[in-house]
Amino acid sequence: MAERILELEAEAEAQTGPVVLSRYIDRLDAAIRAVAPSPRSRLGRMASYHLGYCTPEGHPAASDPGKRIRAALCLWSCEALGGDAERAVPAAVAVELVHNFTLIHDDIQDGDEQRRHRDTVWTVWGVPQGINAGDGMHAMALQLLLAPGRDAARRMRAARLLSAAIVEVVEGQCMD
Repeated sequence: MAERILELEAEAEAQTGPVVLSRYIDRLDAAIRAVAPSPRSRLGRMASYHLGYCTPEGHPAASDPGKRIRAALCLWSCEALGGDAERAVPAAVAVELVHNFTLIHDDIQDGDEQRRHRDTVWTVWGVPQGINAGDGMHAMALQLLLAPGRDAARRMRAARLLSAAIVEVVEGQCMD
């Protein structure tokens, strides 16, 4: 009986992870929408489409934007270490943009035609524009971290670390 209780407790603990992170999702979504380029430009439309914010024609849409787990983990980690999660929002959004840039490129490399129950960026606009969309999201992430303002030295370190992680991800994609 005691073993079963421990098993149930372990299962409950495992299930609370995403629930704990879900409290950040609305804040992250607002921050991502605030920095996403306008769907009036080609890059903006492709990025916003991939993020689930608009249709291929640029009309507003409410599609699945993904779980935002990486970005939420960034905020949760900040708070868990005694920091102010609000100050970590730019880093969390940068992480989310980088994650999405890698998804766009991965879809191209793997020939995946669907992501989150929608056509992938490359199937709508073609491979060259899909590459541009991914590259643009990568640049947006670094712009966000390197913008002038509060905590510039910390954000510069974060940009260096994020860039190093991107190199590792790309190396993995090369092996894939």
